[in-house]
Amino acid sequence: MIDIRQSAGWCCIFVPACILIVACTHTPLSIQVPDGAAEHIELNTTPFHGQQDHFCGPSSLTMILEASGIGISDYQELVEQVYLPGKRGTLQVEMLAATRRYRRIPYVIQPRLESLIEELEAGRPVLVLQNLTPLSTPRWHYAVVIGFNRSKNQMILRSGSHYRLTVSAYRFAREWERAENWGFIALRPGELPAGNDATRYLRAVSGFHNVGDTKAVKLAYASSVKRWPEQEVGWIGLAEAQHKEGNLPAAIDTLRRLSLAHPSSVAAFNNLALLLRETGCLSQAQSALHKALDMARAQGRFVQQVEDTRQKIENSTGSVDAIACTVN
Repeated sequence: MIDIRQSAGWCCIFVPACILIVACTHTPLSIQVPDGAAEHIELNTTPFHGQQDHFCGPSSLTMILEASGIGISDYQELVEQVYLPGKRGTLQVEMLAATRRYRRIPYVIQPRLESLIEELEAGRPVLVLQNLTPLSTPRWHYAVVIGFNRSKNQMILRSGSHYRLTVSAYRFAREWERAENWGFIALRPGELPAGNDATRYLRAVSGFHNVGDTKAVKLAYASSVKRWPEQEVGWIGLAEAQHKEGNLPAAIDTLRRLSLAHPSSVAAFNNLALLLRETGCLSQAQSALHKALDMARAQGRFVQQVEDTRQKIENSTGSVDAIACTVN
């Protein structure tokens, strides 16, 4: 099959240690929220796990996982997944990988304060990476943002040993900016982020495939095609998950719907041809194949993949059109 999804390609900034933040006053930075939005949000139900030694990574990750409904019965097991004793810290890539292993989709938010605020308004705490000192002597720290107060220009965090730490918006913005404004949320399969960035979400779901939970992947892609039907990648991913689940009729229907919505999609017709072949519908498979091959040659892409499909169909034996070809 043709897989048009893009790989995740996450950056891996090493976090050598975890330092506590001390709030202080700076020139205020106005927190911008949409018209009609709350002046003050605080996700009080977000669990708290105080940092031990250099474990700000595991502690912060535990908080957002539990906030998403995952019960962490063995904290030490999570520590062993993400913490590097020799380096006394945690990598971003390990945080994301561990989130997937706990059956949550790590969605890296857009690197701007407005995106962080949107997720808080949606009821989701945000795990952020901060650099508490100038770049010449970086001091990295993971924390969880649980709210903001617009009138006071303050951000509210679970950080280090602080259950509720308030810092000026200005200070938070500077410390977050030094860490390239990196942060993520833990989404339940089927749950969508507050932001309308389809590519960013589909990249997150693509990285979720390796957990081996086909039902969860299917839920994630099904949600994406409802919200972003124009995104070809979502349809391809949904059909693949349905196929892995053993539901060929549903996978074929998804690809037919994609071919109608995106009549120039080589992947839609190529993958449809493969699934029709699998059901024994050889004449329909050949029809889809010819469309895929013509488009592939005209577009100058996926030609070899479609040629491979052609070989498989030509080498097929059995009935020309089986009863299964009544699938619409």
